[in-house]
Amino acid sequence: MSFQTIQEVGADQLREGFRASIQAQRASVGASFKGSNNLTSSTVFFQDGVHFDLTYQPMKGLAQKAFTAAWSELLSKYAHAHHVSAVIAAPNHISVELVHQWVEGLNEASTREQCILHAIDIQPASTAVSVALTLTGAIEESNQPSNGTGPTTSGPKKGDLLCVTGELGAAFAGLRVLLREKTIWQEATNAKLELEQTLQPDLEPYQVVVAKQLAPMPNVAYAETLRTVLSSHSSLRFDHALLKNGLHNELQTLANRWDCGFEFYESALPISLETRQVADELEEDVTRYALLGGEDYEYLFTIPESETDVLSSFEGMCNVIGRVTAQEDGILMHSANEESAS
Repeated sequence: MSFQTIQEVGADQLREGFRASIQAQRASVGASFKGSNNLTSSTVFFQDGVHFDLTYQPMKGLAQKAFTAAWSELLSKYAHAHHVSAVIAAPNHISVELVHQWVEGLNEASTREQCILHAIDIQPASTAVSVALTLTGAIEESNQPSNGTGPTTSGPKKGDLLCVTGELGAAFAGLRVLLREKTIWQEATNAKLELEQTLQPDLEPYQVVVAKQLAPMPNVAYAETLRTVLSSHSSLRFDHALLKNGLHNELQTLANRWDCGFEFYESALPISLETRQVADELEEDVTRYALLGGEDYEYLFTIPESETDVLSSFEGMCNVIGRVTAQEDGILMHSANEESAS
């Protein structure tokens, strides 16, 4: 095998390779653990300077964000979280108060979602703070498609409706605001200006998007509705996935996984007014926020067009943005000016 860098292969392609390896391994040894087939877990890892920036990221909010990321991943497997284990690695010069803030945030997030805080550990680190969190959960029969195929169905069919929950791009809008304020602070520091004028930026107008970036909450309403819908529609063909890396990136991954294509409409993308205001202020394309931003922790799902009555259960929490197409059609966005862009 020739030498390849991660950048050349792509993180998403590597993840899909991991997924294939996991499925193969489960097939080979899973028969020995039939009693535990309903158990699953999700692990997230965040590192300062890569996934967050301690310049503006509160540790309490980081705990909430890590919890939401792991909780959301579990729900994408149709599982209900019940135990939490966490590790924080920190250099010796980090204050004890920061560690206590992390634990406090984790305690609050776990209690809010009725999860048992199973274990917390602290480990040394050479330079940067990093945190890891694992949620363990159970896949309940009433919390998965009951068409005999289990929590991973055969995949969507051509013509199925393509839907997304919540609003897209808000987390990235919050990040853009925070990065701008950090730049202002750094420039003031370099110029030796009066720091008291810049240490406390006015984030009041951006509360919604900043909160979505620093301390996102899990989509509990969708989870509760999903359980109700799947338990009351025994023949419903339903596929869903977590939106972590931006809509376009996730669609590319799912197109390969489900052997299909997608078409969607730019005008149908659910983007909040606050997100649009940030993009306008920074003179940036708000559609790119939704397509490429990531960290929204919302869901994409597909249902047959004949089952549109099911959407009434999700009223107010999802939008139909397009439909499933043939694999050879790829991914197509119909732009707001009625032109199409792949």
